[in-house]
Amino acid sequence: SWQEVRGIKDCRIFPVIRKPSVTGSNIFILNIGGYLVLIDTGAQQEMMDTVLNVLYSEKITRNSPIIVIFGHAHFDHIYQGLVDRRIESVGKPVYICHTAAMEPLINADAEYLQAKLVDLPVPSFRADIGIFSKRKTDCNFSHILPGFQLFHNELSISDDICLKSEELIFPRGQSLVFWDVPGHSPDSMAITAGEFIHLGDIPFATNPGVAGIIGYDPVELARTVRKIRWILNNNQLSLLCTGHGNPLTREMIEKILP
Repeated sequence: SWQEVRGIKDCRIFPVIRKPSVTGSNIFILNIGGYLVLIDTGAQQEMMDTVLNVLYSEKITRNSPIIVIFGHAHFDHIYQGLVDRRIESVGKPVYICHTAAMEPLINADAEYLQAKLVDLPVPSFRADIGIFSKRKTDCNFSHILPGFQLFHNELSISDDICLKSEELIFPRGQSLVFWDVPGHSPDSMAITAGEFIHLGDIPFATNPGVAGIIGYDPVELARTVRKIRWILNNNQLSLLCTGHGNPLTREMIEKILP
């Protein structure tokens, strides 16, 4: 069911949580000032059935943007976004991913997307906006999301770590922040809105069966763990969600992070 997100005006969240599995992920629906946002689309059609029912119930117009974010481009998180076009009957989907995922998606790189592990064919897919792109002219941002703004920020949190973020400003002033947290995959992003944070698969990135996959980088992951701790310690966050399973407490995250 919908619940209010603290720390951001006029924002609700509808979590679609599934039992942890390597064949699917959680999906989070946000309504930010009347604008709908999906974080991940999962890989199970029944999950998207639930999502679509929720989207339809919000009664937006067909030309309203629905922002679909791929937190990282592994098939269990994004497959339905690649193949299920029903969302186009609700509104106008705008697909956002990390710029590092743009080429693998276009090339239908089943190895990068981890789809090869389960012999799942993936189509070529072109996202609309690549976050952390060095060339903002790669897409006509103001045309794709009129009334929105995107700002880049870099913060040195230690002598050897630069934390990059991009802030998406909504037309009514709310913001959603993307944080660059590679290691589990080159395109991994954490996402915050008010007191909500989506950590993706970072808390599980050192588990057996995850370490060693294509895109896994233990050096970057070690830096990312420090980035995540900085984000948690320097932001008021009360709803801590991941790509798999139920929300976590701060204590649980501290125990999980290496």
